[in-house]
Amino acid sequence: KNKVLNKMESFKILNELPFNSDRKRMSMIIKDGDKYVLYSKGADSIMLPRIKFNHETDMELQKETEDNLHKFASEGLRVLVIGYKIISEEKYKIFVDKYDKLRTSKQKGKDEEIDKLFDDMERGLNLIGCTAIEDKLQDGVPETIGLLRQADINIWMLTGDKMETAIEIAKSCNLFDKNMTELLFAFDSLELINQTLDSELKYLELKELFDEKETIAVVVDGSTLQIIFKDPKITDNFFRL
Repeated sequence: KNKVLNKMESFKILNELPFNSDRKRMSMIIKDGDKYVLYSKGADSIMLPRIKFNHETDMELQKETEDNLHKFASEGLRVLVIGYKIISEEKYKIFVDKYDKLRTSKQKGKDEEIDKLFDDMERGLNLIGCTAIEDKLQDGVPETIGLLRQADINIWMLTGDKMETAIEIAKSCNLFDKNMTELLFAFDSLELINQTLDSELKYLELKELFDEKETIAVVVDGSTLQIIFKDPKITDNFFRL
């Protein structure tokens, strides 16, 4: 029921483009009367490049949306971006014909072909907005992590959230504390990563010489981690840190 217009509305669900950890989004194609509409939701890093921001007013909307996403993430909230686009009947029929053939085929690499088909369909979206929800910790999580840290156990937290959200969650679950030094790794070049690692390792070695122990909290985004793992020497230095 549409509570704004106070009337019942019905839609026919035609296709679901499912979520997975690589896509970081999911979409639904519906038929609304004689219109074909694709709705998509997912991580802001994946969704924002798919939104059409063309005119000056769109640029203002983009900045406002990005500001809101940063604000929500800094409060430890989990954020999603939602968009849509109208699809012509001809384009939809071409899409569904290719999709049906790929689903039933036995060719090698069909999953990659399906992902590419989805990727093409999920571009040129119109922005609906963004959402932010609080995902509360289960009882006893901060206390448990605190005890593990007291036992000198190194803990990794893997999350698909924004970096700001990840940091706030790490603080709330007792993984980070106020006495830790936070090191942020969000680089797009091997050279910058290598320079930062060398600098930090030398700094920590000097601290040890003067018997000054420092606890480090490392935050690294997924794309940076992929670059690190391509080089064995840098990977080794990263884990030394």
